[in-house]
Amino acid sequence: MAVAIGSRNARRLLTRAVILFCALGASSGMSAVVGGSQKIVFPAPRNTSNYARLNTTLSQDLTNFTLCVHMRTDMSSTDQMTLVSYATGQEPNELVLGLSRNPNRVYLGVRDRYIRYVITANVSVWDGAWHAICATWRSRDGAWQIYADGVLSYSGSGLRVGQRSRVRSGGTWILAQSQDTLGGGSEVHQAFSGELSQVNLWDRVLSPAEIGTEWSEFCNHHGNVIDWTTTTIEVYGQATSERYLHCVSTTSEQSFTTTPTAAFQSTTGFCEEDVIETPAGRLAFPPTQEGRFNYSKERCPSSSDKPLATRFCRNSSGETAAWDEPVVLECGITLRNLTQTPVTNETALTVARGLQLITTQADVLSSDDVTDISALIQKVIDASATEQIGDSILTTTDNLMRVNTSVLQRSQREMQAPTSTVQALETFADTVKLATGRFTSVRPGVALQAADVSPQDLDMGQGIAFTPKGNGSDSLTDCEISYFTTTGGDGPPRDAHISITLPANLASELQINNTTAVRLSHTLYNTSALFVQLSHAAKVVSRIIGSRIAGQQVKNLAQPVIINFVATKGLSPEEVNKSRCVFWDFEAEGGQGAWSPEGCETQREDNGRYTCACNHLTNFAVIFGYDGDDDDDTNHEKLLEGITTVGCYVSIICLVLTLLSFIATWKHHRSVAKTHAKNQRLVLINLCVALLAVYIIFLAGIDKTDPPIGCTVVTALLHYFLLAALMWMAVEAINIFQAIVQVFDHHVSTRFVLKAAAVAWGFPLVAAVSTVGPSSHFKYRMNNTCWLALTPMTYAFLIPAGLILLFNMVVFSIVMYKLIRGESKQKMLTGARRRESDRGWIVRQLRRAFSIMALFGLTWVFGFFVIRPETTDEQHTDHTRAVFAYLFSIFTTLQGLLIFIFHCVMREDVKKLLKSICKGKKRKDQYVVNRRKLPFSGDDRPHFMELNPLQPDNRAEQCEELA
Repeated sequence: MAVAIGSRNARRLLTRAVILFCALGASSGMSAVVGGSQKIVFPAPRNTSNYARLNTTLSQDLTNFTLCVHMRTDMSSTDQMTLVSYATGQEPNELVLGLSRNPNRVYLGVRDRYIRYVITANVSVWDGAWHAICATWRSRDGAWQIYADGVLSYSGSGLRVGQRSRVRSGGTWILAQSQDTLGGGSEVHQAFSGELSQVNLWDRVLSPAEIGTEWSEFCNHHGNVIDWTTTTIEVYGQATSERYLHCVSTTSEQSFTTTPTAAFQSTTGFCEEDVIETPAGRLAFPPTQEGRFNYSKERCPSSSDKPLATRFCRNSSGETAAWDEPVVLECGITLRNLTQTPVTNETALTVARGLQLITTQADVLSSDDVTDISALIQKVIDASATEQIGDSILTTTDNLMRVNTSVLQRSQREMQAPTSTVQALETFADTVKLATGRFTSVRPGVALQAADVSPQDLDMGQGIAFTPKGNGSDSLTDCEISYFTTTGGDGPPRDAHISITLPANLASELQINNTTAVRLSHTLYNTSALFVQLSHAAKVVSRIIGSRIAGQQVKNLAQPVIINFVATKGLSPEEVNKSRCVFWDFEAEGGQGAWSPEGCETQREDNGRYTCACNHLTNFAVIFGYDGDDDDDTNHEKLLEGITTVGCYVSIICLVLTLLSFIATWKHHRSVAKTHAKNQRLVLINLCVALLAVYIIFLAGIDKTDPPIGCTVVTALLHYFLLAALMWMAVEAINIFQAIVQVFDHHVSTRFVLKAAAVAWGFPLVAAVSTVGPSSHFKYRMNNTCWLALTPMTYAFLIPAGLILLFNMVVFSIVMYKLIRGESKQKMLTGARRRESDRGWIVRQLRRAFSIMALFGLTWVFGFFVIRPETTDEQHTDHTRAVFAYLFSIFTTLQGLLIFIFHCVMREDVKKLLKSICKGKKRKDQYVVNRRKLPFSGDDRPHFMELNPLQPDNRAEQCEELA
């Protein structure tokens, strides 16, 4: 992108776009490569036809970022040169990173605003050597940082702060050229000639430690928004792709190795570039690190970003790595195709390879895609758990860990897909058919080992440890794996970053007396990407390791499992004190899953090394920020549960009494002449019945998940009666509107209640029936609660409820305005004095407001403020949600009480009934005269006379007080 120095003429922009279009048309064509260990070479002299386009975009706006790129040039020009440019339809200079000479400086642009600062004197990017340039930006205060070869050269703030402070999604990424228009408008004097590689983008600001200071660290960057190693790059003009030897020689492209005492071995190495003739034609595979898949250079004719074949670099001999036979992929394969493919023993491998291919473009996957992929992984494993399939599944899981965080959160909230993937791996480890005694598969982000061991060996105290090689890489493929037993005096290496040790005599304690071997497996995750906790943010500061024994529930052990961690993130002394050992509880929080400290304790912490002891087996980690947050959430949860339970019981009693009052006063109701009054009683009866059903079903079955069919029935009934209650609240609004605003009975149909009943009971039935039952498009109910899952809850409950409440709020405003205005006119006509009427008037309006709100259900609006926004993690938001959660629980569960008070106890017919019960049989011809002044102006006011039967005792006074 060109740096905006002044206003541009629209004609110049159009002319440049045309020039670029013609230049591209005359260029020597386009080729596509996957970043991997490649670099892009842009030859001299510079021109606008030599460039590369990253075949990806931003799926959502960025409010923070870190952009890193490796570059080498020997340009002598004093012009500026663009390394990376990102343009959108709204702004061609959305994000730009470039360099200029004389002075030796870097420039960073966000939304057409730039900073330019001289790079530190000891780094010259013009010396023909490779350099790593990183730039960070944060929208909150516009803070920016520039790193050159890991050295912080300059930093500042104020770059794009305010409402426009975000990098917008949906744009185009270009290397080595500027963009004055979306995808075009390049200028020769801003082009780059030289070599570029390792363009990585994160959606957060990396710390100096994460950026690193050594090439072993620079060469192992993997952005969570753009990851060079998995991104397809289209190369145009005379630009070419070559192998990036600088990083290869730095990291030695090593896989994991084991210590001499290990029970299994793997050697350092990689598969050399290979060309092979196949029925599909000639296929060339680039050099690949052992333990990884790679893709052919040949692409599908229909799509330049899809490889024609895939191949695995395997080290099965323990000496040298060698290629597996290539697998030709279906060019037309899509995720939709795979979801419609029956997964059998014959098709499982094809589906697994297809998933592996589709997930290479992790940055464009949606939450629905993640859900479908997770379901397919489970189906593949159920159909055929072979080692070949395991290699593909591990690669797919590794790719899923690079999916955008917000996408994973949404998928977890809807269908628990991320944690279901973790459980699928555990199932695979339990059932994989071992070709030898042990299966081991390691990827940069995930590793799995499964082995069959005898009960005698299990009693020896099995353990596994992962130790980095010391090259600065955080990839699991650059770890040495060692396997040990405690009874032989062995233990994890002192420099191991993570290890787990099972207690001795474990088989004896579990009473495993099999003569055959038992399946013991270990899994290791480099990050917590798949362990998505939705309730509150917990900072995981270690890798995650898990162990399991197939078919056994290992808990309440006499001797603990010992786990050693090295913190992967730096913590302050205060944060260290608040860190603790936890495990992932899949059933917590209604099946959403959460970290839990139950059964685990932190034995010690020594300079970032944690030792944990737990009395069970599962997935373990160290987290910071658990104590306070969890205690608050737990306290809120218990208190809200108590309020809800008590409120429901109170409302049930009050609604029953209200319905009984209607039965007791039915004779009076039949004598009422006005249609409005008759309709009001019938509508209120229906509303009470619907609410009573809601409260009873909620208390009786909301947590009764067993049997599943019973839970589904409870979910459907709750859905139906909740919608029915809301519909009757809307009917109440219509009826009161007619009574207050339209006034006259000729506006009201005598068949109003029948028509209203057909809609109020019929529409919820349609909504409930249309969503209940199995569906391939959405999950119907939650796992551990008998209530709708997110998708049906959103479309079949929240949206209708929101529309009803919005309608009721409008009617409420009109009715209250009409009442207040009418009474004000009456006060003006009667001349009531302010001092005599103000206080009573305010009390009367408040009573009216609460009375109508109870019927309209307006307090249900509080529930919409409890819904957690997907993209926020601010602490004040959680506090605000807690306030609204209390308001919602109190007013909604006590709606029956409010109806009882305002529409039963304070009803005139009920008052008369209570008086008649209290007074007993009337005494004839004995009356007392009550005199009350009517509110007329002037001193001589008329008097109102009322005759009341004289009573033989003082029960009349008691009844007056009760009424």
